[in-house]
Amino acid sequence: ELIRDVKSRWDSIYLMINHLHILQQPLDYFFMAPAHRDIADYALTEMHWLVLEDLETVLEASIPDSFLPLLSCTIPLFEAVIMAWEHLKSNAPRCA
Repeated sequence: ELIRDVKSRWDSIYLMINHLHILQQPLDYFFMAPAHRDIADYALTEMHWLVLEDLETVLEASIPDSFLPLLSCTIPLFEAVIMAWEHLKSNAPRCA
């Protein structure tokens, strides 16, 4: 089952992308099935999967050890996200 974005949960986009990544192979098989040829154009390309993987990496840096978003964690989390983007920029130039 796919996870949906929840506006009241600030980490739901990460959880949604993470779960989608887990379902990559079943989704690819789904879109390759003859019964689904009419919607095969909606399948994610290899580039889409790479972008989602990069976003997952960056968003993972914004997940604190406890899932309670505390104000005292805001600046360290922001710095962690910036560092994740910088790391991604040097390791994946396509994201620069």
